[in-house]
Order: sequence, then structure tokens, then C-alpha cells
Amino acid sequence: MIITINDIDYEVVNEFPVLWLGWELDSVGYVGLSPEKKHVLILSDHGVHHVVTKEKLEERIKFYEDVIFKSKLALGTIDG
Repeated sequence: MIITINDIDYEVVNEFPVLWLGWELDSVGYVGLSPEKKHVLILSDHGVHHVVTKEKLEERIKFYEDVIFKSKLALGTIDG
């Protein structure tokens, strides 16, 4: 699969889910291979693909960890 961003083709080498609370779009991220053979992260914003920094995905992972923590906390308050 090829994703084109600003007239540059990126070969998809990995696909992974991206979770957004209450949002139905932008749910798939990619690791792409640039024409220079560099691996890049590709996410979408309102359906438009962008090459992003590692920090953007790290922000999402922090959000996931927070959701898991709060969910486990809620489970701990349940009787029985």
C-alpha cells in the first residue's frame, strides 16, 4: 500500500490502530518507508494523512495508559 503526502509516496510497512475517544475518523496509523528509505510515522487528521513525530504517537500512548489506569481504578471500586 502506498500513501501519498505532498506528492511524496510512502510505502506502508506497518499498520496499527489509533484510538480517539468519541471520534470515528483517523483510527489507523502507519509506519511508512519514504523514498529515501527512512521509516516515518503517518497519522491522519480529519482524514488527511500527515507525517508526524514520535512525540505525537507517544501522546496517544500516554492517553491510552491514562484510560487503562482510570478503568482499572473504576473496577477496583465495584463490589463483588
